[in-house]
Amino acid sequence: MNSRLHRKPGHPYYILAPDYRESSSGVCVLHYLCHALNLEGFEAYIVGANRVNPDLKTPLLTDAIKKRHKQAGKVPVGVYPEVASGNPLMTPVVVRYILNKEGLIGGNRMGAGIHDLFFYFREEFVDGELAVDLLTLPGTDMEMFSPDPQRGKTSRLLYLNRVSQDAVDFSILPPDVEILSMADPLPLAQLAEKFKSAEVLYSFETSSTCTKAMLCGCPVVALKAKGYEHLAFTEETLKFYRHSGIALDDSTSSLQKAVSGLPIIRDWHAELEERFWDQLVVFTRKTQAQATKEAVSQRFWLDRWLDARVPAETHVQLVNSALEDNPEAPLFQVVIKDLAGDLQKVIATIKSLDNDRCFYRNVKITVLTAIDIPKENSSEELRFIQVDERNLVETLNLIAAEVEFDWLMLVEAGTEFTAAGLQTLAIELLSAPGCRAVYGDELEIDGEGIRTSLLRPGFNLDLLLSYPGAMASHWFFRKETLLALDGFDPGFSEAFELDFILRMVEQGGFAGLAHVDEPLLIAARKSPADKADELRAIGRHLAARGYDDSIVAPVLPGRYRIRYAHKAQPLVSIIIPVDDELARLERCVDSLLEVTRYQNYEVVLVGSLDDSSPVRDWLGNVAAVGAGRVRVERHPGRLDLSAMCNLGASVASGEYLLLLASNTWVTQPEWLDEMLNHGLRPEIGVVGAKVLYRFGPVKHAGIVLGLRGPAGGVFIGEAGDAPGYMSRLQVDQSYSAVSRACMLVRKHLYEEVGGMGGEGIRNDYADVDLCLKIGQAGYLTLWAAHALMRQAGEVLTESVDPSLESQEQQAARVGMYEKWLPVLARDPAYNQNLSISGFGFTPDYSRTREWQPIGQPLLPRVLCHPSDGGGCGHYRLYQPFLAMEREALIEGVSTGQLLAPVELERFAPDSIVYQRQFTPESLLRREEAKTFSGAFRVMDMDDFIPGVPQKSIHYKRIPKDVMDYINKALSLVDRFVVSTEPLAEAFAGLHPDIRVVQNRLPVEWWGHLSSERRVGRKPRVGWAGGSSHTGDLELIFDVVRELAHEVEWVFFGMCPELLRPYIHEFHSGIPIECYPERLASMNLDLALAPLEMNLFNECKSNLRLLEYGACGFPVICTDIVTYRCGMPVTLVKNRTEDWLEAIRMHLADLDATAKAGDALREVVRRDWMLQGDSLLEWRKAWLPS
Repeated sequence: MNSRLHRKPGHPYYILAPDYRESSSGVCVLHYLCHALNLEGFEAYIVGANRVNPDLKTPLLTDAIKKRHKQAGKVPVGVYPEVASGNPLMTPVVVRYILNKEGLIGGNRMGAGIHDLFFYFREEFVDGELAVDLLTLPGTDMEMFSPDPQRGKTSRLLYLNRVSQDAVDFSILPPDVEILSMADPLPLAQLAEKFKSAEVLYSFETSSTCTKAMLCGCPVVALKAKGYEHLAFTEETLKFYRHSGIALDDSTSSLQKAVSGLPIIRDWHAELEERFWDQLVVFTRKTQAQATKEAVSQRFWLDRWLDARVPAETHVQLVNSALEDNPEAPLFQVVIKDLAGDLQKVIATIKSLDNDRCFYRNVKITVLTAIDIPKENSSEELRFIQVDERNLVETLNLIAAEVEFDWLMLVEAGTEFTAAGLQTLAIELLSAPGCRAVYGDELEIDGEGIRTSLLRPGFNLDLLLSYPGAMASHWFFRKETLLALDGFDPGFSEAFELDFILRMVEQGGFAGLAHVDEPLLIAARKSPADKADELRAIGRHLAARGYDDSIVAPVLPGRYRIRYAHKAQPLVSIIIPVDDELARLERCVDSLLEVTRYQNYEVVLVGSLDDSSPVRDWLGNVAAVGAGRVRVERHPGRLDLSAMCNLGASVASGEYLLLLASNTWVTQPEWLDEMLNHGLRPEIGVVGAKVLYRFGPVKHAGIVLGLRGPAGGVFIGEAGDAPGYMSRLQVDQSYSAVSRACMLVRKHLYEEVGGMGGEGIRNDYADVDLCLKIGQAGYLTLWAAHALMRQAGEVLTESVDPSLESQEQQAARVGMYEKWLPVLARDPAYNQNLSISGFGFTPDYSRTREWQPIGQPLLPRVLCHPSDGGGCGHYRLYQPFLAMEREALIEGVSTGQLLAPVELERFAPDSIVYQRQFTPESLLRREEAKTFSGAFRVMDMDDFIPGVPQKSIHYKRIPKDVMDYINKALSLVDRFVVSTEPLAEAFAGLHPDIRVVQNRLPVEWWGHLSSERRVGRKPRVGWAGGSSHTGDLELIFDVVRELAHEVEWVFFGMCPELLRPYIHEFHSGIPIECYPERLASMNLDLALAPLEMNLFNECKSNLRLLEYGACGFPVICTDIVTYRCGMPVTLVKNRTEDWLEAIRMHLADLDATAKAGDALREVVRRDWMLQGDSLLEWRKAWLPS
């Protein structure tokens, strides 16, 4: 039996639901489901709402919670009502909670995946007679909705929600009937009072409101309204209510029977709740099982990302040619260590380097094994040498001296190389002639086969010394370097690679020690463990640097803390800029004076003569009391934070400056000792502390360049004792920048680089700018993991919309990009495969290999930004991009997300192609691209957006000032590409370089379609279109009605209610990838393409004719400039008689009509496919002349 007391929360539930409101039973059910799951000990969250019921356990999902789940390996389960389409939360496991018939509310389709789980609120919502899982959550409070026997029944009520009042025949209702309308819903308590006094409730639709009425002792009369029959009570509904409490008319006998069944309704509802908890057990068991399966396989994230590291097929040959034709292409020597004599593991490693799996072929293998393998099994490419633990290192040195290679790596047997890793490394090495040793990223696999990524930073000496287990393995060493340093030292048998890396540092510093942001291999995970040889190697290295008295101590298994044992105790000037928060300032100074163990310091308080009276008085008192230890420097007027720091530095007496925020306080006596432990090292310029919020989580733990903008803090909100990614919250290491909340810096360096701010850098990034200036001068910035401070303040949010920033914040951001953008884009303390959103150190598995430029580009790099995933985005950007990529005309990526400057700098596109993204944020991104990227910029448009017809569903969505947006967008691009000549004429004068590139059909979708003819009892005549084509379709309403008995009308995409009675077959809208096949399957004998006569349609392309033609459909279309393109179609005026005449003409000779369809298909396949010269036309339009 499973213990409820000791049940683990399992995988979390993300429930998509709008704001809680009593008036919607569906919304209430979703919120109550979240409540029930949390009551049962699971983790459930509401997504999409801002308002919840305070009486329920329904927490809102936050970015921090999502990040916690991801880092813990939890697989979220998305729960969607049937009104939701697709998987908007992008959860690996999806539950469809069917609260009504699909499409009944909102008319949308769910777009369910084949692995989605379905749970139904009622059996009647099931299509067919399938056995399904029910989850009937009774959302009505039986105590509130209960009968009052003492109260008289005097009123008659009519419930209206989705049924229009205009559709109600009031002649069949009592004259005094009172309407309960959901347009003005009553609070639940008032609604209950209404029902307790009601004699009867009339309803034309099923609803939980009817349940509430019956629970109050009010019977329901179920009626039907013309046009709304699909909402009415059915036999299944009556069965659900056990044929009780409901009458089908308001005769006395029917009502008496309904009243007699009301007690049954109360019993039934009580049973529902008992049954619900059993159903919830099934729900959690099935969802948790599927989530666990996803977690074990990890295919949703990491495996898909690893597969996407493989170069595009058409580019493989280009890359291979570039390498094979280059005499400098490196020769890799992979040495496999097999001291256990496990040939199966050896074979696995060798197979991963086979030509059919590994893209790079210039590899030789040596196996060092405990097994004696005959020499005849060895070859030039694959050698076997017998070794044991005693002679392993000597044998490696022998290989380095005698075997031909350029680079050598040692791996354990069973390690497998990734398909593209060595190829990527080879390309990078071609442009790095001074490289002495290089390492990459890797995947670790545990005993259960679960993979995790180890995405390492660039060379980081302190991280190497603190955690060698994560940083000292799987390096490629250059042959010349190995020989120059006499190879590996056998005296460090368990840490000879670490020792060699440290000797390289002693001999040549950091120069030539490189890292490539690419997973090179998949290796067995090793638990961190202390190693005596690691401690000895680190001790030897420290002695070589002059730290004879240093102490290396394990703080956690395999993770070490170094005390350098400096003799010097320099004066430290602690500079505290003062603000008006006196209580915080007092706590800061008092704790500093009372707790700090290191005593050679002074405190410089930088205040203003304009400070508030309490602060001014306190500064006067503390200056008098703390003479010799505390000084106060006042200045006239108000200075910003950077200027206050600079003023404090100018009067400071110390050799070191300690910048300290006034809202921090000291809790650890040795905090300053820890910072000086590193600050006194000659190579260190800046030291930052580990600053925690007052209630424990991390506030400052290093700053990553490019994170959330120019730069951002990492690990914010993590638990103070959390390990962090790669244990980076637990060990000392270099960062590119640290926070000035608690920052130690040498005074002479501070002054030499100009202090804080200046050159357009504002307060927000002044600390980052200072660290980068000092780094540019040749010094390191170090984060001291063991120097702890506390700071007040609110926890930051993970994401900020830059378009909502203040002018000062925007100026600060722009100033950083202008000065440091190339540096911000490539932080050596981070990894290009880690996300630059959120609080850092989350692998970004959404980015494929194409996102990262590798070596010198072989083709023009294009960045495409489709505006949608529908026809516009596909036909104008995504499909031309894919077609050109397949033909090796371009390389790059296509994404709907406009890139920030850091991402643009990383990607380095030659050209950026935009569509109609007109939000403030998208325009800001375009402005940034113009300012900070040298890319050629193109804007594409295929509709005359200012002229959207009034009957279009999109009309009300078009802003009145849309032309202002268009003009702004066009001012930010170098070229404007449109789909038709009339569209170019309509936009004439708005841009100096307007190009026309007509729509073409992608061959993969449209080049091989076939359809059948004359498959109906009557000729099949059809139309395809969406909700934006209402006005176009209205042109043939009368035609449809007139020919309803002569043809089988087949509609695809949209069908107004008025035409439904005349339609033989209707196909709902589907994902665009499935659209061509579905269109062809309509098997039309004749297709229609009506268009309203307006400027919008005159500017449209002939795309509909192309689609019909690719299916072989003969076409009748409106005689409009759009369709006067020389195709074999029938053009007609927009008059009913002309349409009827043309249709009947074609129906009279179906053989000739079929030939017209064949002719149209031939023209489309010959002249209008996305291939050949048309691709060169697209390429020419997207790239600079």
